[in-house]
Amino acid sequence: MARAARKWQIIEPPEFECTSNAYHIGGKRYLRVTHTLSIIGKPGLVAWFLKVGKKEADRVRTNRQNLGTRVHKLIELDLKGAEYSLKNDEDEVKEDLELFSHFKKDCKLVPEGLEQHLWSNKYDYAGTADFIGKYVSNEKYKVRGHTLLFTKPAQVLIDWKTAKVISDEYWLQMAAYMVAFEELTGIKLKGAVIVQIRFGKIKIREKTYDELIEEFDAYLAALKLYKWKHKKWNRCY
Repeated sequence: MARAARKWQIIEPPEFECTSNAYHIGGKRYLRVTHTLSIIGKPGLVAWFLKVGKKEADRVRTNRQNLGTRVHKLIELDLKGAEYSLKNDEDEVKEDLELFSHFKKDCKLVPEGLEQHLWSNKYDYAGTADFIGKYVSNEKYKVRGHTLLFTKPAQVLIDWKTAKVISDEYWLQMAAYMVAFEELTGIKLKGAVIVQIRFGKIKIREKTYDELIEEFDAYLAALKLYKWKHKKWNRCY
């Protein structure tokens, strides 16, 4: 699938490194968006961890993380029109990619940026957006009770999720990416979409630009709390 001709460009400095909790860009350190959100408690996850025990919890989390990473990479290759093989992949991965092959056509995906690095010089955070480009809502994938927002081609952020539960914190992540994109390019996206690929189905959740700006206030609060909790952030590295 060819990328759309785009009217924006994000130039990464020669010095660009991504670590487990931060990005180092042009001699400056930026906290990873996903890492800062770890400051928000997850009581359901803690309860599950205590129920199954550390060994089993670590095994399941590692397996799910590896599967999610693989699905993300295959989707990226698919959207680039690159060749890939599913020969050695497990059945769930094969099923996910089969579902995605229909989804990308049904929602008329036109990528402008894939695995796009984004950062905010104003707020000192950074992250990687799965997809930036054109998208059209499709009734086939709507979550019950959800209103479809993008009935005409819209320039949006999309995040692929293989998680069992789509938590509210994911929207804070999308809001942070959207604001960083606007800071770097001057372009206001129409909104964002979370695409859940799990249980043999694809489900979509959507939010507009204005809705995400409200979520961004909550992200800034989490970022401030993270910096307060981890005061070494303010020290030289």
